[in-house]
Amino acid sequence: GSIRAGEDTKNSLMRCTVANLRERCTAAGLDTSGIKADLVARLLGEAKAAPTNEATEDAAPVVAEDPVTANEADGNDHDEGNAVSMASDAAPLDASSSMDVDDAFLAHVRANPSDSAALERLARLARAAPIPAARAMFDALTDACPRSSLLWQWYIDAELTRNASGEPDDDAIRGLFGKCLIPCPSALLWRKYCAYMASTHDITSEEGVATMKSVYEYSVDVVGEDADAADVWLEYCGFLRRAPATLIVADVKPEQAESARDVVVRRCYQRAIMVPLNKLDVVYKEYEAFENEKNKALARALLQDLAPKLLLTRTALGKRKKAYEGVVVGAVCVNPAQPGADASASIVCAGFNKGACRGCPRTHECAFCGATSHGAHECSSKQYALLAKDPKACASQWAAIIDMEKSNPQKLEGANPGEPSPQLFNRVKHAYELAGLSLGETPEFWIEYAHWHDSEGRTDDAAEVLQRARDALPYCALLTFAVADLEESRGNAEACKAIYESVLDDYESATAEAIERGEDVTSMPQDAVLMYCEYVRACRRVEDQTSSRKAFMRARKQPGCRWEIYATAAMLEWQYDKSDKPARNIFELGLKHFLTSPQYVERYAEFLTGINDVANARVLFERALEESPSHEVWNLFIAFERAHGTYETIVKAESRRNAAFGATDVKVNLLNALLGRHTVMDLRPATSEYCDYYASLGAVVPLRRAETAHVSYATLRSERLARAAVVAAIPP
Repeated sequence: GSIRAGEDTKNSLMRCTVANLRERCTAAGLDTSGIKADLVARLLGEAKAAPTNEATEDAAPVVAEDPVTANEADGNDHDEGNAVSMASDAAPLDASSSMDVDDAFLAHVRANPSDSAALERLARLARAAPIPAARAMFDALTDACPRSSLLWQWYIDAELTRNASGEPDDDAIRGLFGKCLIPCPSALLWRKYCAYMASTHDITSEEGVATMKSVYEYSVDVVGEDADAADVWLEYCGFLRRAPATLIVADVKPEQAESARDVVVRRCYQRAIMVPLNKLDVVYKEYEAFENEKNKALARALLQDLAPKLLLTRTALGKRKKAYEGVVVGAVCVNPAQPGADASASIVCAGFNKGACRGCPRTHECAFCGATSHGAHECSSKQYALLAKDPKACASQWAAIIDMEKSNPQKLEGANPGEPSPQLFNRVKHAYELAGLSLGETPEFWIEYAHWHDSEGRTDDAAEVLQRARDALPYCALLTFAVADLEESRGNAEACKAIYESVLDDYESATAEAIERGEDVTSMPQDAVLMYCEYVRACRRVEDQTSSRKAFMRARKQPGCRWEIYATAAMLEWQYDKSDKPARNIFELGLKHFLTSPQYVERYAEFLTGINDVANARVLFERALEESPSHEVWNLFIAFERAHGTYETIVKAESRRNAAFGATDVKVNLLNALLGRHTVMDLRPATSEYCDYYASLGAVVPLRRAETAHVSYATLRSERLARAAVVAAIPP
């Protein structure tokens, strides 16, 4: 139509197709010849010459079409696989209800990337703010949740539709797509990309057709197996049908281009129909119409041949819909080990959302909808916009989806009998990738994903997955060990060592920098100690004694080296080579630093008694008691005498301990002595009733293994959380 003053700029016009630009030039009485740039220049000149002209017809869209609402004009339903997220998109937030976001809030989110309440609140505010104000909010969110396709969709939508300048920033939009497409293989996100690229390229030109063809082909390769990929397939087929045939199939004679293009379109439709898409019926009807339009007789034969495969696809689709019910692709499950996960430092009051706040300076708003009038316990929606409602339930749902895809409900087969199906592989892989959008902050997801590859002989793929996991969770030691184990299982000694060395190099560099800054580095962190111990052990397994000794020498030179490293190196010498002299030398070397450590003394004593050197073990305890007469060392010494000494040495050791700690209650001392001396394995010299009675008197009753087995990390964690809950319930 005619040009309205101030509405069209060069950027917005360049996103229109050449055909639309020519229509607008015709309506404005302008020349329609030339390339796209010529048409845009004429329209811009007309806009300046006639600033008050009224539009006489609808203008072409200047931004990419929203994938959620696309195809509604054709009567198509929304994709069912992401119904929850679409429902949230359908109810836009009121910008007037948003609160100002200050730098302190953004800094809090960056410092506490697992503060789920803060993330949800910031997401609500970002979706209500215009560009550029929303950019800082979205940047903080995507830094905390880089794999959430939901976040990236909202960010891109904001850039496309809510730029305060009135026109999208193409450079910013392309930058966002460059950041999010590869990490987030969501069909809804990729369709936004395809729609944006289609709006900025002329499909009547050779360059435009080549670009869009590669865009669509790459997209269906990445997300073509997605349940929500129907729109990508339909747009791809539509592009192939609309673009000039000579540009779609440039390697045939011009007179054969139409028939060759029909073959390409047919192949594209048939590929789409082999995928259990939420809009499978729409795709099939469009394909059926295409074939009938070309040749009804041929269409009948082709559709009849396709019927059995279509039936299997529908069967798989039914199972897919059931598995995906209630799943929101890209919903965030925060990292349970990162700052903010326990909500203790959250700016949003957890007590308010439980109806238990007694007054505090934190923000009081519903964790679900953001209302200040009620907490989450009274919210009617009970649905987050960004977060998964229950991380454990989310993980279970994705596990069920992956298991469903592995079961091969479509009965896909390879090219030859007995061969695996590439399509099934891509489908299961895509299910894992979609699960990673939500579960990528949890190490067990990556470990299972890599195990799937490894169990089917794809060790390179498994290594690639674990490397991605380490990039996503750089402080998770378990992932480092998983990668090292994988390389060791492949017999790649150098790669196995390199995994450990990369971590240790970073630690040693950081330690050296800390020393240069004048910081006190007297104790090595536990994770670094474990890494050195495992490095020494791995070197012995994958190479030889010399390699493990070099690794030990490297470790013991580090500031704050701990006793575990010495004990590990010493025991390796004995366990692998049955040579007690090198092991004894390492233990003695460690005694110069760790004679006051009961754990180190215990390990050395166990080694000495293991090689039947009881005399030196007794000397070791005497040296330790002289240096540090602690309860732990005395208990170790008495246990040693009870196992290896005579009655006289046992009684003497017990008497010395009682004297050292002023234990003057004769009855309790005698009970402790008898109970300790005469307990053999799980056999105690007293019934349960007597044990209770003796304990009530203050005696120490030895525990059985079955009793100590009940003390697990899980029970200790439960007790710790229970204590924390009691403390939190105390009024301020």
